[in-house]
Amino acid sequence: MQHSRHMILLLLVFLVSPLLATAANQPDAVCADCHTNTGGEPSEVGYEHLEGSIHQDLLCIDCHSGITELPHGPVLAEPDCGTCHDDVANTYVQHGRGIVGISNEVPNCQECHGSHHILSHTNTQSRVHSSNLPETCGSCHEDQDFLEELGIKFKHPIEVYQSGVHGQATAGGKDTAASCNDCHSTGGTAHRILPPGHVESTINFFNISKTCGKCHGTIQVEYEEGIHGDFVARGEVDAPTCTQCHGE
Repeated sequence: MQHSRHMILLLLVFLVSPLLATAANQPDAVCADCHTNTGGEPSEVGYEHLEGSIHQDLLCIDCHSGITELPHGPVLAEPDCGTCHDDVANTYVQHGRGIVGISNEVPNCQECHGSHHILSHTNTQSRVHSSNLPETCGSCHEDQDFLEELGIKFKHPIEVYQSGVHGQATAGGKDTAASCNDCHSTGGTAHRILPPGHVESTINFFNISKTCGKCHGTIQVEYEEGIHGDFVARGEVDAPTCTQCHGE
């Protein structure tokens, strides 16, 4: 009798254990069963959405590690990109005046890079390719309600950029023309964009000639050796710098 009870117990464990399997044990095909040909409910995410992505070789659960059971709930935690990109996570602590983790308005990774179909920044279809940055950045910086809420005074930066020589060159396919990140990235990374009042900001009044000089080196030297550059170097804020004569 005791032997029979042990056999029944083992049989129950064998039958129930697959139901207790965590999402970590499931292949992508299990996810596709629910997320393919759905008509949008639940979210439509097929293999084609990952094809060509820099993450195409990852499993769903590599990013959606918060899923512990299937089927999962309707609301998922955002993927923690810092699990793999810890260097970027350590750098991306501020965007403008906003502080990551404190300010709700600070863009997260997905808002700039996309979600499933994330492409290299060198790919012309990437959201962060230089030719596409005006549209990507403009999703916030041309939103007048957003700008009003945060008290941002420059109301149409993308419109102004696109009407200028840099924007026209970028729109014409010239990848070497200055785009948003070329002027606003501090320390060479677009994950560190600081407000103009910050002493390290590339658009701080006293740093503008250096920022423009990354492309216009000869003109930078001429300016800094001239009377206007000399005044700025002394701390005179009423002396003209590049943007006051040429526009932003």
